[in-house]
Amino acid sequence: FAALRDENGRFLADLTHLAYAPSGTLLLRHVLAARAMKNPAPLPGLAVAYDGANGERPLPLAAAEATAVAALLGGEVWPGGLDGLRETAVSRRWLHFACHTWFNEADPLAAYLEIGPGLHLTAAAVLESWRLQAGLVTLSACQTGISQVVRGDEPLGLVRAFLAAGAGAVLVSLWPVEDAATCLLMQRFYAVLAEDGVDANVALARAQRWLRRLTAVAAAQALAPLAEPGTAEILPQTEFPFAHPRCWAGFVLVGQARLSGG
Repeated sequence: FAALRDENGRFLADLTHLAYAPSGTLLLRHVLAARAMKNPAPLPGLAVAYDGANGERPLPLAAAEATAVAALLGGEVWPGGLDGLRETAVSRRWLHFACHTWFNEADPLAAYLEIGPGLHLTAAAVLESWRLQAGLVTLSACQTGISQVVRGDEPLGLVRAFLAAGAGAVLVSLWPVEDAATCLLMQRFYAVLAEDGVDANVALARAQRWLRRLTAVAAAQALAPLAEPGTAEILPQTEFPFAHPRCWAGFVLVGQARLSGG
């Protein structure tokens, strides 16, 4: 919806700040749970990254993205692996995953985040055993927002799993996203959150607007300290390499725009 235009050619993202409700039932349950939460999570956030270097589609900027996000909000970068991740995540104010994701149409709860070689954090595992206090969980990966409705209005998938586990909001993608565009968008999103203290949907809209207006020269300069030499060469050879909606409109906020986890 962010990429929809009005009769004057203006994007909807420029006219309002969007946030999505996964379903009526989940939204009500979520609001009631948030009201019951009197104290934010005691520890700062946690960023988890895996570059998928051994796969067909490596993410060379994933680790740099996680490091930058952690630095912006005073969090930590997870050293890797599944062991202890659930126990560590439970007391964090925010969680950020920069990695690949896979969706299974036949079994939506089998959708997973690939957080290491052969290490899969499934929607089923999060739904069954994770309990979170995080105000925000960001799934900075391809098509994390895909779900399947099976009965009533309850969607299954990674979004439902993290919301049901207690996350105040989940930032997800609706289609495959470019590594460079994602890294820059995420840095800007968290910078706005940290500096301006606005609601998450406002921060996302500002970050999306900034990214699509970013020049190729400015993008190359921003990426230079984050990646291997030559990374900037993969940018589209246009003045505004991320102006197209495919580069910025895929990320949406599901849940509460006003973060409750601190």
